[in-house]
Amino acid sequence: MVFSTVTRSFHLLRQHPLLYIPDLVGVLVNYILLYAFARITGATDLISGLSAAEAVPIEILSQFIKENLAQLIVSGAVFFIISFVIGTSVLIYKYSLVRDLLVEKKMSFSKVWKERRGYFWDVVFVRVFTFLITIVALAVALLAGGLLYVVIKPFSETAALYLGVFVGVVLAIALLVLVTLAILFRYPIMFFTKTRSAYRVLAHSYAYLKKHKEYVIVSWLVVLAITIVFGVVSSLLNYLSDLLVAAVTSPIALGVVSVIFVVVTLLVRLTGDLGALIFVSERFKEKMH
Repeated sequence: MVFSTVTRSFHLLRQHPLLYIPDLVGVLVNYILLYAFARITGATDLISGLSAAEAVPIEILSQFIKENLAQLIVSGAVFFIISFVIGTSVLIYKYSLVRDLLVEKKMSFSKVWKERRGYFWDVVFVRVFTFLITIVALAVALLAGGLLYVVIKPFSETAALYLGVFVGVVLAIALLVLVTLAILFRYPIMFFTKTRSAYRVLAHSYAYLKKHKEYVIVSWLVVLAITIVFGVVSSLLNYLSDLLVAAVTSPIALGVVSVIFVVVTLLVRLTGDLGALIFVSERFKEKMH
């Protein structure tokens, strides 16, 4: 049943390539913002200077930061805020389109455009709370490892260091996996039900984990497998791109090869992300009946 859901998810993606549009628009806007940030802060001149400089790059970089610190901070903050807003909007579009596709068997960009504002702040708070929960989990793991180090240090500093790091890392991984499982269905809950409040969404998602442990764990393992497979493919494409770029001598051919591989690698990554998103939505919808 799980395999058939995975197959169906990617089949739906292949049948509805318009699902790529939100991510592609988001990537394009972010590239434009990044270029604008580089131009405003003078980073483009810095890059040119580093490539032609005889001095140590670290010294040039340090001098650049000192001279443009205020501008870098303000521009960086603006870039982060705009990117966060764009990322939130893209997420709303994707889940709304997938919901319409799975429930109503058709997608409507105009419908999503009208209802996007109703989801915006709820999605923002879900993302913020998720980030805070993750930070708390990592802090707990760091604190546990640190306490163990302090307790064992009087007897053996080396053993204390190794045990502290080992316990901290293992606990961090365990807590991050638990958090991931607890929030896996947060967005399907928000978009497939009438639950909007960030607190209620996360509480419902955690309750869903307690009620359907095996179902959630299997779903997460499949998502993890999808992520790994498409990540490996992307890495192989990057490696192949590096080999071809090193072998090409013509500037025009070099540009063409670079652009082609950037686009293909991006589409592969987006295919994995969207396939996993549809899969999680499908899994949640299956349990609704």
